[in-house]
Amino acid sequence: MKTLLPFGACVIVVLLALVQGGSAQTTKVPQTAWEKAKKENVVRVIVTLTVEEIPEGKLTREARDSQRQAIAAGQDALIAELKGTKYRVLAKGRTGNFIGLEVGEDALSVLERSSLVKKVDVDRFDKFSQSESISVVRAPQVWDLGYDGSGWAIDDCIRSRRIDSGTKPGQGSPPPGFFIAQQLISFNLWRKKPKTTDRKRT
Repeated sequence: MKTLLPFGACVIVVLLALVQGGSAQTTKVPQTAWEKAKKENVVRVIVTLTVEEIPEGKLTREARDSQRQAIAAGQDALIAELKGTKYRVLAKGRTGNFIGLEVGEDALSVLERSSLVKKVDVDRFDKFSQSESISVVRAPQVWDLGYDGSGWAIDDCIRSRRIDSGTKPGQGSPPPGFFIAQQLISFNLWRKKPKTTDRKRT
């Protein structure tokens, strides 16, 4: 024989379910990002967008171009949302739905609320894997001359934590100097102190 719960008990059960459901929700911005931004005024993050990303090998040329346009539009829309906050664009994924940013606490709040953002990861060096090639092209010496590799669009450099492809915006194959810039970025990718966005530091 079925028994019916009193109305008050039903209300309590529903409220408990709502509370548990709310507590199970995860935030987009991790606590470590808030802590670092508060301590150092800025934090470098990798923002994954909600724009759908399908491996390009599975797409036709038309679908690939359409996906790239959607990713670029999502990146631009997020940058527009960040206007008025403390932020700096470090890199954009050309084929991946992410963007690298240096942000303050106010910008983190925007990222947390934005419907364009799927998740936010604090950037960090997982592994330093290009020490040999860095020494071969003398990246530290070039760095001392004032060049830091900024201004180059490096495909997927953030997500893979390595520099393996990319071109100067608007160009096809890597131009002269690209591979030195490649190693410079690896040498100084996401250094603690922010650098200028120009290819040569002033």
